[in-house]
Amino acid sequence: MTRRLIVVIDDDANMRDGLEAFLSREFDVRCFASAKAFLTARESVARPHCILLDLRMPEMDGLALQEALRGSAPRPPIIFMSGDADKSDIIEAWRGGAANFILKPFSADEIRESIQALWERATVVEPTHSPDLPITRREAQVLLLLGQGLQQSEAAEKLGLSLRTIKMYRSFLRDKLKLKSPIEIGRFYDQHRGTIAQIAGSQGPEV
Repeated sequence: MTRRLIVVIDDDANMRDGLEAFLSREFDVRCFASAKAFLTARESVARPHCILLDLRMPEMDGLALQEALRGSAPRPPIIFMSGDADKSDIIEAWRGGAANFILKPFSADEIRESIQALWERATVVEPTHSPDLPITRREAQVLLLLGQGLQQSEAAEKLGLSLRTIKMYRSFLRDKLKLKSPIEIGRFYDQHRGTIAQIAGSQGPEV
């Protein structure tokens, strides 16, 4: 049976070697040390089923490569990786069509689940026509801030809560709404911002 091809683009040799060693158990893997190296070899590489793309790289970063691939049809899904992304990076990647955004360091299970979600189409949150969402007012307040691109620490400061409490509410949102990444939160917020804002500003239960 033909195995799916995963392309890894990262200027960190240790990261490339580690991902290749892990992913090659299930997939064919091609690694590149730079975005330009990938573009140069692109014609000789079969269309990947997924690109694991580092955000911060010299010469040409991940967002620039995402833009360069915009015209390709069909463009393979891109999972961004970064250890120092800020909210503007995540929003730009999301608006550019990124499938996911994973913060380094990540676990083997996290990268496996992110790739598996591509096949299961779990990275796309379908809009709902129901005006109700199964979340409390406090959860909506947290979702409102995270959906706008704030980091969890910033949301904690805005709401006057501890970071640990924000992480707890983030966990509730993940379980209730199946939102596993900042990309998914951003998409969901974009689709339901009116309802989220309404619940966040309601006088309903805060728990």
